[in-house]
Amino acid sequence: MANLFVVVDASSKGAFNKLCRHRIPGALPFGAKYRLIDFTLSNCKNSEITNVAIFPYGNYRSLADHIGSGDRWDLNRRKDGIFILPPKSMLVTFEDAISFQRMYEHLEYFLRSNQDYVLVSPANLVWNVNYQSILADHLEAKADLTEVLSVDNRRIKTFVLSKKLLLDYISSYDVIPFRNLSDVFDYATNLKKHHYEFSSDCFLIDSPFALYEANMRLLMESTRKQLFCSDRPIYSKETMSAAARYEESSEVKSSIIASGAVVGGTVLNSVVGRKAIIKPNAIVINSVIMNQCVIEPFARVEYAILDKETRVKENAVVSGDLNQLYLSEKKQIVAGGKQLNILQVTTECHPFAKTGGLADVVGLLARKYANLGFPSALIMPLYPRIREKYQLFLELKAEQQITYGGERYRVSLYHYTDQNVDYYFLEAYDFFDRDHLYGYEDDGDRFAFFAKAAVMFFDVFEDLPDIVHVHDWHLGLLPSVLKADER
Repeated sequence: MANLFVVVDASSKGAFNKLCRHRIPGALPFGAKYRLIDFTLSNCKNSEITNVAIFPYGNYRSLADHIGSGDRWDLNRRKDGIFILPPKSMLVTFEDAISFQRMYEHLEYFLRSNQDYVLVSPANLVWNVNYQSILADHLEAKADLTEVLSVDNRRIKTFVLSKKLLLDYISSYDVIPFRNLSDVFDYATNLKKHHYEFSSDCFLIDSPFALYEANMRLLMESTRKQLFCSDRPIYSKETMSAAARYEESSEVKSSIIASGAVVGGTVLNSVVGRKAIIKPNAIVINSVIMNQCVIEPFARVEYAILDKETRVKENAVVSGDLNQLYLSEKKQIVAGGKQLNILQVTTECHPFAKTGGLADVVGLLARKYANLGFPSALIMPLYPRIREKYQLFLELKAEQQITYGGERYRVSLYHYTDQNVDYYFLEAYDFFDRDHLYGYEDDGDRFAFFAKAAVMFFDVFEDLPDIVHVHDWHLGLLPSVLKADER
């Protein structure tokens, strides 16, 4: 039973947008009381797997905090156990599946593992399976590489092979034409390949809609029976919560309500997480409400995924549809009435760059707008000190060639989100790659160029700003540039 170890691929970013700005997909809440990673780790425990390695990317703090020492899955061991192996290179690239190059960064782990076979599977795969059954099928088929397919023949990025073969690919990653095991299965010609068809429900969660669809499937008894088997339980981090409380005014139908939740309003066909509060006269329909959300009186939420600690204010209407779900960010406040999009344009903002009180005011305003429930954004130059400190967190949004003074300059726009504020940084080496923010002879040209470039990138925003808040003399030309813009 101990002849198999598991590599958990948590290196894929997926297409989650705001839901994964502060976590990796494996740490996403699911089914009111679980995280996605719980299913993979529970499968390991139920399959008597004692050696598990997780390869995350980016901000994996939430995942690490949830897993802890691995006690819940019987992986806190003197020999073997659970290992979280982050990228060693600062230049992280996101791929659809874990690459051999990424594994090579922790080659010593594979060399140290005593098991002869390895199963590679994603952290965001919801299923209940005995991994030993897959290994047995692999051995019976005398295959070199086995790929697991879902009941409808979809690829779920899960493979079984010998440790020796995997080490061959890892050690020679820089000379072979394959990036990952999917490439090997598709294009390698000298291997015996085999498919294992998994006959029960399974869900590869790689987008908000996939997360929503899987949660809605939990409302079906047949799916619950396949995912939650009495002989193969799904384990999660233990938390202490009172039983859910239903007030006299509540109405709940076809829904899952987690412990600690308080329901005073109407909940239909929805999944509600721990310690969420649905106040009297609030309505929640066809939605996923994560932990500690608050839906205030007379608010209506429909076809939405609300991230943890979202607060929907009184009388607010949150409405999406199956083609475009409404998504909130962690701790977002959703206000009633018209949602004014506010964009601040500035040359400095705390905590990124500061010379005086302007940075403090701008930073405070940005957070205050968000706390009041308004979409809050800010655009400023990308100074070297910002690039150095936030390099791993900046996401390239767009690039343009902008003409100024008869010359063309390449300009890039980067994005970063914190506390529900969207920060945009405009990179133009010719103007802002300086040791100081101000004090140069060409300051007039520098910030005139910034005003023009900022307006040119307005197309990048999902919604054009209703209010553009311009700060100080540096952006004095921006209103004229904006007025003259013919787009």
